[in-house]
Amino acid sequence: EEQKRAQQWVEGRTCQEWRSGFLCVDGTPFNLFQKPGWHGEGFFDKNSNYSLTAQVVILPYNLHIVDYVIGIPGSLHNSNVFGRTRVAQNPDDFFGANQWLWADSVYASQVWCVTPFK
Repeated sequence: EEQKRAQQWVEGRTCQEWRSGFLCVDGTPFNLFQKPGWHGEGFFDKNSNYSLTAQVVILPYNLHIVDYVIGIPGSLHNSNVFGRTRVAQNPDDFFGANQWLWADSVYASQVWCVTPFK
């Protein structure tokens, strides 16, 4: 049911051909107050901050979270962190034939992961 609603939402805002992309993924850093005492350099991110990363997979029409990973050191790339989600580890549990999720260009292009403009 949720999947059908998401597909209708996508089709209504884009085109019928993009309907099968019913999930979205992105990551965001959460800055820490200071360098952690244990393996602190591993938390130093590309923006020169100490941070933790959250990776979230959502339904675009209502922003409900389908899968997530939190607490990963900020030095890891979004595509690496995404590999720790259930969606990335078991895509067959989430996607049928010709279904995918939307991701930005930092993610690896897969049959089930569409990265426009890559």
